[in-house]
Amino acid sequence: MSLTPTTATRRAVFCGAGGLSIAAALAACSGTDEPTDDPSDTPASDPSATDPTGGEALAAVADVPVGGGIVVDGVILVQPKEGTFKAFDPTCPHQGGVVGAPKDGVMACALHDSRFSIEDGSVVKDPATTGLTEVRVTVVEDQVYRA
Repeated sequence: MSLTPTTATRRAVFCGAGGLSIAAALAACSGTDEPTDDPSDTPASDPSATDPTGGEALAAVADVPVGGGIVVDGVILVQPKEGTFKAFDPTCPHQGGVVGAPKDGVMACALHDSRFSIEDGSVVKDPATTGLTEVRVTVVEDQVYRA
């Protein structure tokens, strides 16, 4: 196959365009790793959303019913009695099913109906033989935080 002036020009145009695209992409991705003193480069923080140790709030105290609880941020957060807050991993120890928010003081697994107490996560009804894993929480002002 012989190259004609038209073919060579067409190839040159495509190659040139491809090269320019790569150069533009590299230029857009380049930057420096040097820190700046410009405060606008730092994301703003919301002090009401973090506790003194920097953790994020799971829920407001008022959002967790006394004698019940809610599922939030990967945990079951409960208030067995007024002012007492506990949290549990929602993974059932029987076969890994998901335990839902409590009803009537009991948390139930959707897979085989194992039931657990909101007081301490202990087994109330089998087939599970061990209780839920507790997740430590703390209350600061009117917010419940993962400890």
